[in-house]
Amino acid sequence: MNAHFVLDSNELNYAFIDKLREMFQNKRLEVSISETDDTEYLSSSKTPLRH
Repeated sequence: MNAHFVLDSNELNYAFIDKLREMFQNKRLEVSISETDDTEYLSSSKTPLRH
């Protein structure tokens, strides 16, 4: 099973960790953390902006 989470750093708490434990019981996990830049995503939109 794979899962992808996008959250703010203040949402990373023990409840989140507990949920991961519940979802992946007795499994070996690899955790990778990367920062996202929302402005980069918004500026890459292919839809022209309307004024």
